[in-house]
Parts: sequence; C-alpha cells; structure tokens
Amino acid sequence: MCLSLAISRSEATIQDPTKLIINSIVPTFMSLDSFMDSSIYNLKKNQDAAGGFDYANQGQLAVGAGNESVSGVMPLFLFQEHWEIAKRKLGPLFGFMCTLDPMGYVQSQMHIIPYLVLLRAIEDVATNPCEYTKKILRLVMQTCTNLLAKNQALK
Repeated sequence: MCLSLAISRSEATIQDPTKLIINSIVPTFMSLDSFMDSSIYNLKKNQDAAGGFDYANQGQLAVGAGNESVSGVMPLFLFQEHWEIAKRKLGPLFGFMCTLDPMGYVQSQMHIIPYLVLLRAIEDVATNPCEYTKKILRLVMQTCTNLLAKNQALK
C-alpha cells in the first residue's frame, strides 16, 4: 500500500535526490504494483507521461480517486510482513522517480526520498491541520521511523 504523490524533477535529481520536488500528497492510496502497471501503460502511450526532467511538468503516470495526477508513490509501513515485501520494491521505484529508469537506484535515494515526503506531510499539517493530513503525517512518520530503526547505514 502506497501513498500517492505528485512529483517533479530536474536533470540534477539524477545525481542529487534532494532535488526531487514533492509537489503534493495526493489523497489516494494505491498498491505499488498498480502504480507500476499504470506507469508502464501510460509511458507506452506517451513517452512524456512521467514529466521528464522539467520542474514545470509533473506528468501523469496514474490517476487518483479525484482525478488528480499521480507521478510517484511512497510505500507505507503498515506492519512488518507488509514491509518485508515493500522494501524489496523500493530500489526500482526510487530509481524510477529520480532518474526515470528503475535501474537508476542509488542508496542515497533511500536516505532522502522518504524524508522529503515527511517534510511535505509536515507542511500540509501546518497549512491545513485537518484529520486527514494528520493521519497522513502519522503514516509517513511511522514509515520513516521504521526505516531509521532498521537501517544501520542511515543511523
């Protein structure tokens, strides 16, 4: 289960994942496999569906429940068994989000992208402190806490 995101990137994101921009957290949950299937389908129809390397172009790889553009996802820690499967898929996902190539994964993406999503969730709660944004913040914080607790290199 993943949190849907609207992201944009520049060419600098290939080398430096901190340049990835989390424009918004889309109020839709979807599975990672659904996102990847939708991404493959949309990229076959239109090579520019991912948004390319232009901050002004977010792209649309999937569609949210309210017809929002989804161009990235963040797997959530729900329980340990779920996370064991999800963490194996993080590398290709983060590689794709930063470089538009699933083989473009580097370890620094794992140390940066979840915390960029956390920062966006904190900003959303600060600007709109409703129950939904608080729930999203709790889910993202739980995921980031689990990443920190289980990753010696990140500590």
